[in-house]
Order: sequence, then structure tokens, then C-alpha cells
Amino acid sequence: MAYEYKKHTMVDGKKYGPSPGYKYYQPAGYHNPVKKVHNKGRKAKKAEHEDKTHWILNKSQQYDVFLEGESNDFIDQSGIFSLLDNCNEILGQDGERLAIFETPMNVNDAWHGYPFFSKDEYKLTDEMVDKFKEKEKISIANYTRLLSRKI
Repeated sequence: MAYEYKKHTMVDGKKYGPSPGYKYYQPAGYHNPVKKVHNKGRKAKKAEHEDKTHWILNKSQQYDVFLEGESNDFIDQSGIFSLLDNCNEILGQDGERLAIFETPMNVNDAWHGYPFFSKDEYKLTDEMVDKFKEKEKISIANYTRLLSRKI
């Protein structure tokens, strides 16, 4: 990993924050890393929430990704979007390089997020990809790839 993650501490054993934007982040267990194979080489039992994407990052690192998106104002009605190191940093177990932290239903609820591929997340708008470029968080090549939904 090229990105240097900061160390964060949970405030109540469940969530991180408040962020500079007064938001809390609570990792969702069903997006946490899962082992696909037992130590004896047998495949694990069918994983619960196997339709969900999974982070390769620990909970503190997930909060760092959240803060990166918030601090760059990568926010729209769907939530907070984030990427690290020009989309070179892998965030998810299947190679995902982007993350979304969906806007909570209730304003007082903590946020949670997950890694995704641009082709799989209909909420990623071209306007958000433009913001990534305007803030110089992605190269022209990756800007084009994101607009084509190839990252």
C-alpha cells in the first residue's frame, strides 16, 4: 500500500468521529474483510452477505478513506465518495479502488461505506468524476477511465 494511513481511535467502541464535518463513521460488519479459505485449505462455508463488497482495510483505515472523501468535498445527494492515490490504492477484496459512504436515512445516524467498481455503482455521476479531476486527485488517464466506468 502506497497511501499512508493515520491511526484513529473509536469514540465508543463502535464508531469514529466526529469528523471535521461533524459526522460519525461506523464500520458495517458485513463489509469487513472476510477469509475465503480456512487455514486447512478448505473453502469456507457460504459467507453471509456474500453479495456485499468487502474492505481489505481495517476499521481505522476505512475511517481514513471516509475523511479523505469528506475533506475534499466529494459529497452529493448519494453520499461521500472517496479514492486514494490516483485510484492506485486497492480498497476492496476484489480489487475495488473507489468507496462510497451512503448518506444515512436519519441525520443523527452514523455513516457507513463500502468499496466499489465504477461500473457497478450507479450513484457515481460524471459530475463527481469531474470533481475528482478538479481537485487533482486523479490523472487525466484515470479521469477518462472513470468516465468510461473502467476502474
